[in-house]
Order: sequence, then structure tokens, then C-alpha cells
Amino acid sequence: MTTVWVKVLTIVLILYSPISWANDIYLNQIGDDASISITQDGEDNTIGTSTTPVSLDGDDIDVTLVQETEGASIALSVDGNNNTLVAKQKCHNGNLCNADAMDIDITGNNNSLELGQGYKIADTWLYDYVEHGGHDMDLIVTGSNNNIRLSQRSQNNTSDHNMDVNIYSDDNNVHVMQEANQDKSLDLTINNDDNNVFIHQKKSYSHTATISIDGNYGTDLSLTQSSTSSAQSYSLTQNCQTFGGCSVSVTQN
Repeated sequence: MTTVWVKVLTIVLILYSPISWANDIYLNQIGDDASISITQDGEDNTIGTSTTPVSLDGDDIDVTLVQETEGASIALSVDGNNNTLVAKQKCHNGNLCNADAMDIDITGNNNSLELGQGYKIADTWLYDYVEHGGHDMDLIVTGSNNNIRLSQRSQNNTSDHNMDVNIYSDDNNVHVMQEANQDKSLDLTINNDDNNVFIHQKKSYSHTATISIDGNYGTDLSLTQSSTSSAQSYSLTQNCQTFGGCSVSVTQN
């Protein structure tokens, strides 16, 4: 039996303008016991595209999508089973919000994901009501049993936060936060199992990181880039062959 719950909330304000932009949802669901909740509050938001509709093919999927902004998009394809996803986009500035975008592709099983734009996800989802959007997030997960939290927020409409996370393995814990003004970028690729990755890029300066993790054993990686006086850049190619795992901790202020 298939159970699909789709909730759509659309608020269109046309008091001062004769033009309003509709929200769009493209949904193709195949599989059993799927729970899907969609909330759109704002204008010109899109779930999927007209050329590439959202496709949810696996069984026992629990997906919550929330867009409280304008001009945002989420393109989503979930093929695996027993995956749980919460993806939220929020901006309080109406048509001054820069467009947020998420492109998500999950083909593994038993993954748990929390993805936020306009939010900082720590123990809870934090929103500071000084958000301009403009975030770009890309995620591919082909492995299983991964726990992933990715969040982006800024206070400046000229800031771009870009994140490209590719996980091709199992049993990884990944937590990334990008926040504050100025550009932040991350290119993270994980090819092996049992890694614990924590990355925090913050404060009002541009920071970049390019990280590739591989090996027969997992790596505990902690990277913090935090500076208001200089741009920080970090590059790592990790191949852990140490029995019991490897550890890398870097703080750049």
C-alpha cells in the first residue's frame, strides 16, 4: 500500500503589484509506504523542474520539503529504500531574496539527511531573520546508512555559499555548516566507509575547502575556517591505511 501526503501552502501577495508568480511542484512517486510533505510559502518556488520531474522510486521513504522564500528550487531524485530527508529553504526578504537551490540525488538505502538553506543546523534548526539567500547546494549519496547534516545561511545579499558533497560509501557521519557573510565554498568527496566529518566555515570572510577522503579505514576529520581578516583555503587528499582509522584536525583563524 502506498501512502502519500502532500501539503501545499501558497501565499501570494498582490496588494502592490499586478503580477504574481506561481509555485510549481512536479512529482512522480513509485514505491510503497512513502510519506511526502511539501510546504511552499512564497512565490516562484519550484520542487523539481518541467524537464526533470521529482522522482521518488524507493519504498518506505519519508520526505519533508519546505520552501518559505521566493525563487527557490529543489530538484530531488530518491531511488533507494528507507531514506529520511528533511530539506528546508527560508528567507524573510520576499522578492529581495536571492534564489536558493538544492539538487539532491540519493540511490542508497537507510540514509538520514537534514539539509537547510537560510538555517544553521546544530542540535536544532536555527534561523536569525537576517537572511538573503543565494545558496547553492549539491548532494549525491550512493551509499547506505549515512547520517548527513548540511546547512547554509548568510546576512548579506552579495554572499554566495556553494557546497558540493559527493558520498559514494556507507556508514559516514557528515556535518557541514556554512554561515555569515562573504563567499564560502566546499568540494567534499568521500569514497570509503566509516568516516566522521565535521566542517564549519564561518565569519565574514571568504573561505574555500577541497577535500577527498578514501582508504581502507575511516578518518575523523574536523575543519574550522573562521576569520574576519583574511581568506582561508584548505585542500586535503586523504587515503587512510592505518588500522583503527586516522584523525585530522585543522583550525584556521
